[in-house]
Parts: sequence; structure tokens; C-alpha cells
Amino acid sequence: MKNKFIKSFLALIFCFSALPFVALAASITVTSPNGGETIQIGSNYTIKWSSQGLPSGEYLHIMLADANGNGLTYIKPWLPAYINEYVWTVADIYPSMVGGNYKIKIQTASGSVQDVSDGTFKVTAASPGVSNMSGWAWSSNIGWISFNCTNTDTCKNKGGIDYGVNKNADNTLTGYAWSPNIGWIQFGGFSTKDFPTGDGTQGVNVDINGNNPKGWIRAISQNGNGWDGWDGWISLSGANYKVRIDDGVHFTGHAWGDSVIGWMLFDVQSTGICSDCGVKIGAATPIASVDLDVRDSTGSTLIGRNNVAYNTTPTFVWTLNNLPAGTTCSVSKTSSGGTNFSQSNITSSGQIGGSPLVDSTYTYKISCNDSSSKNTTSFTVLPAPADFSISIDGGSITPIQFLNSGQADSVEKVFRIIPSNFSSPVTITIDSVNPAVSPPTVFSYCLSLTSCTPWTNNPSVTIQPSSGAIFRVRVSKKLPTTPTYDITIKGEGGGITKYAVFQLTPTIIDPKYEEI
Repeated sequence: MKNKFIKSFLALIFCFSALPFVALAASITVTSPNGGETIQIGSNYTIKWSSQGLPSGEYLHIMLADANGNGLTYIKPWLPAYINEYVWTVADIYPSMVGGNYKIKIQTASGSVQDVSDGTFKVTAASPGVSNMSGWAWSSNIGWISFNCTNTDTCKNKGGIDYGVNKNADNTLTGYAWSPNIGWIQFGGFSTKDFPTGDGTQGVNVDINGNNPKGWIRAISQNGNGWDGWDGWISLSGANYKVRIDDGVHFTGHAWGDSVIGWMLFDVQSTGICSDCGVKIGAATPIASVDLDVRDSTGSTLIGRNNVAYNTTPTFVWTLNNLPAGTTCSVSKTSSGGTNFSQSNITSSGQIGGSPLVDSTYTYKISCNDSSSKNTTSFTVLPAPADFSISIDGGSITPIQFLNSGQADSVEKVFRIIPSNFSSPVTITIDSVNPAVSPPTVFSYCLSLTSCTPWTNNPSVTIQPSSGAIFRVRVSKKLPTTPTYDITIKGEGGGITKYAVFQLTPTIIDPKYEEI
């Protein structure tokens, strides 16, 4: 019995081992954010995804994408494909990012496998009161590195991008510094699997650590591509160097960024370059900013779109932050053509509805009397869809008079095709008569391009847009004077069908005779 069981078990294993191996199709699925989220500048947000079938050694790029899924800029390039989440320290890394609607796009390094969020998420401004760093660091290899957009007066309120490095309540540093030569340098938000090793370095996100900052930051714009193989990592402490905060405010010392950056000097004032322009921690200085958004009836933004539907009714939404007392702002349309809109004497955040938009490319600007705050937005409205309507000259009532029981003709009425982005010919036929007319009374319809005199019994007519045609009815027997008859004509052309109703009103005239 035992041998029999072993043989059966081995046979079962053989059967399964003989089955062909089916490789899973390579795929990536973004699961968070996936639509409807609100994500705040300065916060840490965990981007999540699942994947299958990706080859060993593959890398992923995480990108910020627009509402259509088009990649705008890297959030985290060159991430090993076995990882399925990433903590993103959200920074304003794209123009007019605050208030915008975005998606997350994740793709393989080759771009052959990719996915984007199903829906958009909205980005909101950072919370006030966060300790903010400012000033400059210096590298003899790459030059100046700015820790705050206020250093160069290029924040969003001046038409640039809000960015900075923030000291958080838990003593971590998050955000972005900027180098005009190597791009963004990210603080915080890395996985512990990311960090390299080095003599005396510590594999953590950068931390104040009392007055002895530790950990790693990284240049992310190119992730080392084209930089002689440099992976972008910069260490704030090592066996023979470190960055310090000697007075609780000013940073001193050096970080190390391999051969590309080399030594990164934090206390540039000690070199005599400037008196107090080195990296330092200070109370957050509110950045004055204004933002203008234009939304449709669902609340979705129109900004940046080139396919806004004709006749969309817009809502103009403006946000004012930290403006000086007494500042007033106004919204104006700076583009030509289209539907006009303007709003003046704005002193606080608000919104107002506008008139339906006709086809045009729209550019609106919000500007303030402090001469520094401005924001411009643009989008394009599509032309009106092809359409036409049927118009009846002089109204729809068409009288017919009977002198006796014999036949009678109605008056002639002119109807026209009124086009809207429409150029196809339209064929007109009689669709119905209500109430129905019973035999032996007979309707004859005249549909003509010119006249129904002499009488021509045409059941249909084809006319060009903006042209007119004649409608007339002949009735073989006297009709009751009530009710009114609704005669519906149908116009068909260019894949569109429209209707118009003539009202036939019969009357009976009794002849009178007088002696002469």
C-alpha cells in the first residue's frame, strides 16, 4: 500500500512537471494615487504600484504626468523594479503645480511597459508655519546651489516655481534645492534600500541629528546619466568630513558628491563670497502668490487643455496667498476673440461663473497692484459641432380656406436651413400629420425651391444650407375647422436629422351675393 501511494504521488509530480511553462505578460499597474486624491506640497505621499513579468535587473522611472498621462518631469528615476512603493516628498517641481490636476506615470527604463493613474489628483499649497531653509551652497565644480526660490526672486508669484528645503518638526529635511547645472537635488523621501555605502556615511534620509546632520541627498534630474557614471548621491557626513549647525541656525562644513560635485560647501560666508548667504534655518517667510484656475461644471480644470468642448460654461477660481495689506487684483482675458471675461477689485480668494465659451484659444491673466503677483493660464476651445436648424419665415401657421366642399390650397410658407459649422445639403420630407386625415380626403404636398404655382406635387426637396424652400398643401376635401393640423417636416443631411412643425388652420368661407 505504501509503495502504491508513493508511485501515485510521483506520477502526479511528473504530470505537473510536464506542463508547459507560461510566462506572465509584463505589466505595471499604478494603484495609488489613482484619482480623486488631494496631495499637499511638503507632505510625504506613498506612491504604490504592482507589477508582473518584468525581467530581473529592470529599472523603473516614476514621473509626474498631466491629465492626459503625458510625462512632465521625473519624480524618481532608476528605481529597481522589484520595489512596489516609493515615499514621495512632494515639491513644486513643475510650473503652476499648485492647484493643478496630475497623474502618476510609471514606466520601465526602456519605456516598453508603463501605466498611469486612472484619474487625476490635485496638488495644494504647503501648510504655513513650516521652518524653512534659505541661502546657498557652493561647489567649485558646478557652482551655486539654491535652497529656496526666494534666493533669486524666482518663486511662483514672479512667474517661476516655488521650491525650498524644509526643516520638519521631526528634524528631517525634505524638499528640493536647485542647481542650474545639474537640476533638482532632493532631500528626503528615499527608500532605505536606495542608499549607497561609504566610509563613515549613514544610510538614512537626511536628518538634523541634533547639530550634526547625517544621511544622503540626491541629484535626481538625470540620475547620473551623462555624468561620468555618477549616481547622484551626496553624503552630509563621512569619516573625514561633515556638515554642522554650530549656532542652531547656520550650516557649516562640507558634504561630498563624488567627482561631479566634489565638495559641497554650506557656509559660503566664511570664504568672503558674501556676508550671510550660506545655508541657514529660519522662520518660514510666507511667499506671496496668486493662482488662477478655470474649471468646467464637474470641477475639472481647463488649463493646458486643447480639447475643451464648445459651449462649456467656465468657473473662474482665484487663490490669493500672503499678499500685502491693501493689495487688489484683477482677472482679464489677454487673448483676442472668443467669449469675453474680466473681474476687478479682487481682494481675497473666490470664484465666479462665466459665459459659455465659443471656439478660440483663451489666455487669462490675474495680476495685482503690488506689481509682483501674477499668474497666466491658457486653454483651447474646440469649434462648435456641425449642426443645423429649420426656421420658418413669418411663423409656422399656414392657413387654408375652403369656399365649399371642393379642394383648397394653403398659402405658401418659406422655410430655411440655418447652419452651424454645417455645409452638407439637406433633404426635406413630410414626416407626419397629426391628427391623421382619413380618406377620401387627400393631402398633396408641394416642396419646391421656387414656387408651387402652377401646382407641383413634390414629396421631397433637397436644399443647401442657408437656402430657402417653399412649403404648400393642397387638400381634396373640406377639412373640419377644428382641430389644427400639425404637419411635421423632417430634414436629413450630414448625418443629422432635425424636425419643424407647420400648423395648418382650415377655415370655411360662405359666399355672399349682392345685387349690383
